[in-house]
Amino acid sequence: MKNKAIGIIGGMGPEASEEFYRLLTYHAQKKYAAEKNEDFPEIYLASIPVPDFINNEKKKLTALNMLIHRVKEMNKLPIGFFCMACNTGHLLLGDLQKVTDKPFVSLLVELPKYLKGKKIKKVGILATPTTIRSKMYEKTLKQYGIELITPNSEDTEKLGKIILDIVAGRNKEKNLITVKQIAHKLLKQDAEGIIEGCTEIPLIFPKQHIIPMYNTLEILALAVLKKYYEVQ
Repeated sequence: MKNKAIGIIGGMGPEASEEFYRLLTYHAQKKYAAEKNEDFPEIYLASIPVPDFINNEKKKLTALNMLIHRVKEMNKLPIGFFCMACNTGHLLLGDLQKVTDKPFVSLLVELPKYLKGKKIKKVGILATPTTIRSKMYEKTLKQYGIELITPNSEDTEKLGKIILDIVAGRNKEKNLITVKQIAHKLLKQDAEGIIEGCTEIPLIFPKQHIIPMYNTLEILALAVLKKYYEVQ
């Protein structure tokens, strides 16, 4: 029996959702030996142009209402489970889960499990100001015995502006220098690696780098494919 489809809540931002789809395809090929069209997952990707609640928390309610409407509409599709290709968007996951009986594969669960598997005890994060201020990862990582090191307030604000630039396709080289500088500051505080805790960060950061980087887009893609192919 064919597995039910994957529903992706995306568009935050659009290029990150495109990269997430690419990672799903790539790992379906490499990890699950997908070769023919019928070997790949059926996927419904909703790229939703919500207002920027990621950097402006006052817009969160409007964004939430748009996402709730879309999840309700996607409930009519043959979807087995959802995921959200946005870290900060996970702050709204509890409200979205209330309008569907289909589960969400969540980074709040999958990221700590992944890092625990790597035996990480102390890790830094690059993320939006909203994600950092919410302490959403700090709380869930603590449950797994992992200490989270966050950027100082000045660097957090810099990251917010850089993420907006990435969404707009601006200043890649200049912003990469700043992101690396912030990452090195976290490493100096004994971080064993850095969480790319915003789905835009992997779009400018080199895939191979001397700094151990934990790409949340890739971690989510692997968890989604595991549920699709392995969990019945």
